[in-house]
Amino acid sequence: MACELRATWDCAWVTDGAVRFQPDLDRVHRFLVGFLLAVAITLVEAGLAEILLARNAACVDSLVQFRLSPDPFAYCMSEFSYHLAGSASHAFAKADAPALLVFPLLAVAYGLIGGGMAQLDLRRAVIGYAVVHILLLIVFTVVRYLSQFIV
Repeated sequence: MACELRATWDCAWVTDGAVRFQPDLDRVHRFLVGFLLAVAITLVEAGLAEILLARNAACVDSLVQFRLSPDPFAYCMSEFSYHLAGSASHAFAKADAPALLVFPLLAVAYGLIGGGMAQLDLRRAVIGYAVVHILLLIVFTVVRYLSQFIV
């Protein structure tokens, strides 16, 4: 009565000698915890980025009222900060895309990455998620910046 180990199933020996398989709940729990933490981090980050973008829009609106208005990137938010905040809140989507559509898609995408990383040990999972998150933010920022030059 050999017990075959499967990828996501553990063997459970029953008293009558029969082998029954039960799901490996440890992996499922780790995935759910990683998924929910990544979703929470992403939504908080996107919310803070939206607040920064709203403050920047208010600052630009106040500068427009001047007769010889200065460069808004010199007084409000730098161009890098503007595109970084935009990529944190909307990723590839345009700024006028509805937040009710963009936020859940972004949260689920980051949640799946976080759930996958949660299968590793704790140190590698945290470092791996942080590296992937930063790399995706860099890619999103570069794409948002270059999209203003591409028609």
